[in-house]
Amino acid sequence: MADASGLSRSPERVQRFTLQSPRGRQILRRYKEKKAVIKVLIADDHELTRMGLKMLLEGTEDIVVTAEATNGEEVLDKLKADNFDVMVLDITMPKKNGIEVLRELKAQGKRIPAILLSAHFSEEWSKRAMKEGADRFLSKEDAPEKLIDAIRNLVQNE
Repeated sequence: MADASGLSRSPERVQRFTLQSPRGRQILRRYKEKKAVIKVLIADDHELTRMGLKMLLEGTEDIVVTAEATNGEEVLDKLKADNFDVMVLDITMPKKNGIEVLRELKAQGKRIPAILLSAHFSEEWSKRAMKEGADRFLSKEDAPEKLIDAIRNLVQNE
């Protein structure tokens, strides 16, 4: 598939480019040195949000976004294909929302630390998310450091 610039954006090309980038080489070096790298799956139906989250998280030394999804069904497919330390899920996505993803994982007996994000933070949504298995519920208006801290704390407490 080609984007507006005419460049191929196939997953294989993106993966190869990523591993050949300075950031990709740094991640490979950390793996080889057996240093902890937190593997994160991010899911949001808005590309701009996903890109911003990825840039934020990959600006750290210990967090790498290893997969992205645009809807809940993609999240479930990616979880079958790979292991992640933490999921960062938008609460409102097409096909299956973040809470439905957690509910399905719970029914399958799978446990993956999850942070749900919402543009519309409310106590009701927070309680509902926690009941279904979310470890944290953050507003998209929260400080970026709050997300980074939440990811690190989830992994450290596992």
